[in-house]
Amino acid sequence: MSNADQIFETERLVLAPLVHKDFEALVKLDANRAVMKHITGRPRSREETIANIYKNYINTEIPPGMGAWSITWRDGDGTFLGLVMLKPLDGGPEIEVGYRLHPDHWGAGLATEAARRIVSYGFDDLKLGTIVGVAMTDNAASQKVLQKCGLRPAGHVSAYGIDGLAYFALNREDYRAINASTGE
Repeated sequence: MSNADQIFETERLVLAPLVHKDFEALVKLDANRAVMKHITGRPRSREETIANIYKNYINTEIPPGMGAWSITWRDGDGTFLGLVMLKPLDGGPEIEVGYRLHPDHWGAGLATEAARRIVSYGFDDLKLGTIVGVAMTDNAASQKVLQKCGLRPAGHVSAYGIDGLAYFALNREDYRAINASTGE
């Protein structure tokens, strides 16, 4: 479905390549008003979610090793908590980290844990030069996740048909410096 082909484990989570069996859970996630308030501004219909999956992960050129991963508990029953992505920003040349979780799991550090693992993968394994992220300007929680992953505010950008998104970026040199200072 995408070029994400590795499974990752973190302290609490499993990140597995998004597959067809995850579609129904993603349809439910994208229909959640609270989740989509900060992504599209409104819930997506089933048809819109499926079209989005095909547009962004199936019928598009995604660089090798990139795509979307489902997020589940490491010691759980495989329940879909959300997803994390590493893909071209709005189809362009920049590579973005993105994520969304069901509101039942907000505030527990799960988005940060998943996104950090994907950022590390992007720099350590894929040898990316820069990783970016975007968030609605009123989504302080998502901006905080990006900053906890080492991304720094870098202005605003228009993407996905939305003007003025908060834009964050981290280059490989700064990533290495952060990890050297934290011992990771």
